[in-house]
Amino acid sequence: MVGVGGRSKACDNCRRRRVKCDERKPKCERCAKAKLECGGYQEMTIIQFDGRQRRKLSPSLDSNISATTRSALLPIKEFVRSDWTLGAHLPICTDDIFVEYTRSRLLQGQEVDDPVVLPSTVDRPLVQKSFLALSTTFFGLEHKEKELVSQGFRRYGVALEYLRQAVGDPSRYTSFDLIESIMVMSLFEFLISENENGWISHALGLEKIMALRGPESFKKYPEIIMLQNSRMCIILASILLRRRTILSQPEWKSIPWSLEPQAKSGMQFLVDILADFPELFVEKEDIVSNNSFDYRVMKWGHLRSKVDHVLHQLADWEQDWNMKNPGCCRQVPAPPTTPTVINALGLSIPAWETIIEYESLYHANTVIVYNATLIMAQRLAQTIAFSGELHHPSALNAAELSDRNLAAGLIICRSIEYHLESMRKGAGSFFLLFPLRMAHDAIGNSNSIIGAWLQDVLQEIQDGKSGRWATAKYLLDLQPQLNGKKATGI
Repeated sequence: MVGVGGRSKACDNCRRRRVKCDERKPKCERCAKAKLECGGYQEMTIIQFDGRQRRKLSPSLDSNISATTRSALLPIKEFVRSDWTLGAHLPICTDDIFVEYTRSRLLQGQEVDDPVVLPSTVDRPLVQKSFLALSTTFFGLEHKEKELVSQGFRRYGVALEYLRQAVGDPSRYTSFDLIESIMVMSLFEFLISENENGWISHALGLEKIMALRGPESFKKYPEIIMLQNSRMCIILASILLRRRTILSQPEWKSIPWSLEPQAKSGMQFLVDILADFPELFVEKEDIVSNNSFDYRVMKWGHLRSKVDHVLHQLADWEQDWNMKNPGCCRQVPAPPTTPTVINALGLSIPAWETIIEYESLYHANTVIVYNATLIMAQRLAQTIAFSGELHHPSALNAAELSDRNLAAGLIICRSIEYHLESMRKGAGSFFLLFPLRMAHDAIGNSNSIIGAWLQDVLQEIQDGKSGRWATAKYLLDLQPQLNGKKATGI
């Protein structure tokens, strides 16, 4: 499979920063010059778990889960099966196994290898509790161990209580330990909880802490990594809640990268564009809720100008990406799992003849997020065009916008197999979820065959056959909210 390479020999910090390491031992000079703790070099970690059936002690899970956890998550029985076992003979120091397993299996495909990035000398009890809760639960789910899932949920409840205490402590509520802990909690909610409000609440809390700190505090490593890893989650939450976000402000798009502007990736420039969407949707809701025709006509025109500007930005981004990343993808014959459609002759044929493979999961993530963002912008342009309240028609007519949405949706669909294969090998691709939703909006709603296929993909992800994201269960039903009420579509 394209993009699967050998393990990096770089030190921990250079590997996470994605810079070339001189591999000096015991500590590399690059870290010394940057005044960072090197962190040393990773040895090969071998995790041996036979997965043999254990003696079933009870058909039910431990009922003593904390009330805090119960309020945040659905019952554990939603995540386990009747044939799951209780780990009666797990080895000593299992916490280390859970953590290393989760790092190696879940935290791949991001711009950095690990969202937990603070130097080991920094005292961070909150993130340690949070990540241990995530790791225990993830390991239990992967190996169908009921007792471990129960233990992970209890640990999540404890970590959540510690987090709430830290938020109420003026000396701690802007600490990096708290920021990291909230990031891990959000990941837990995405991964395991079927309650859509969990990750959204964490995202909004994270944004408030960032606002208190200001963009200047995220200029150096590892702070900038935290910002990069959390921006997408905050923006998507803001879109769903129809609220503005600080991340759309120019200073939040520039100051954090001012010391090393060359380190800003194509994905991060793309997220800069995505950060403008919450504002666009807020303006759209304001227009449709106003009873004044003259007001709506004026505002539709202003909004159309902003959407046109976003579409131009996306076109410029695509041109720059293609120039800097030639050959990052290739077409291969479509597998048997490709959905079939009936052609004009009444014959059953693959919906697409080829699928797309990528140089790396990073390239795959970036391409599908771009196409998802493009679909969202074009659907917003369609909404404006269909309003019938514009003095001058848009440069793009409705048919052209529909064709472009179809093309972008097909690119996402043809990229899914690469993501699923990466997820089967252990790469946790959070970035697939948003594009899946947009592909369904662009194609699945009008083509029942592809729509059913996309639902099957989400079911596969939810069940853990390809990755494991509980968010997949409610992804297609997720609707934007405005003041607690359903808003117009994404």
